[in-house]
Amino acid sequence: MDRDQRVHRTRLRLMRLHSPRLQMLLIVALTAAAGFLASASLLDIGLQALGQRYALSVVIAYLVFLLLLRTWVRLHDKSLDVPDG
Repeated sequence: MDRDQRVHRTRLRLMRLHSPRLQMLLIVALTAAAGFLASASLLDIGLQALGQRYALSVVIAYLVFLLLLRTWVRLHDKSLDVPDG
């Protein structure tokens, strides 16, 4: 079986068994919540400089996004035949 057939088969199985759009919406919503909570927490601990607070919040939210995405891939990697490459 060539790579294109494996990708197509994996895509069909993912769409049939899971709801990737809903899952990605949840990941993005959790990322936004992490950024908001990080900004609020930094403000609570006394970081008043808006630029620094937002920069740190974006970094924290990005790290949360990468962690959630990595978790999502690992969960689906076990249940799907993910092609190499």
